[in-house]
Amino acid sequence: MENIFVHEGINFGGVNPIYWIFKEDLLSLVYSKNTWTATVALGLGRSWNTLYATAETIQIEGEEQETTSGTKYVYKISMQVPKDRPSVELLLRKMNQRGIIVLTKDKNGTMRIFGTPDCPMKKASKLLIPKEPEGYNGYQITFQGEFSQPALFYGGTANSIIVTPPPDPGGDSTL
Repeated sequence: MENIFVHEGINFGGVNPIYWIFKEDLLSLVYSKNTWTATVALGLGRSWNTLYATAETIQIEGEEQETTSGTKYVYKISMQVPKDRPSVELLLRKMNQRGIIVLTKDKNGTMRIFGTPDCPMKKASKLLIPKEPEGYNGYQITFQGEFSQPALFYGGTANSIIVTPPPDPGGDSTL
């Protein structure tokens, strides 16, 4: 029998910032089905990108749904990124139609990975410019995805992996 014991420590809510990477920049993601803890290896010269949001606006929702083929895990990460500005707009355009792996760390220090190279998260965004001067100005960004397993706990990034390309087979390379 498995038990969930009473949590007697501090349990803060909140996440900020989040980290993300394009799925093709991830060399591998290895995880244990016993602990759901994953370790990732990033491509040479790649690192996790940072996305800060307005304080208290990052929200993660997860839901289990029973289907005829098993349990499906649906995740949605939403946030508001302040100020309509070119740098944010350009980054959001680069994310369009791309698979994204999201890494979060909550105020308790728990880190989770949402998405895998085979089944990444997708980004949607909306520009919000209110009619009132004191209203919120910026972007509402949402990452969402459906998976056959729960979001993985993060066990670290292997940054020291060196990938050696295969040797040139030689021959004529012109067509």
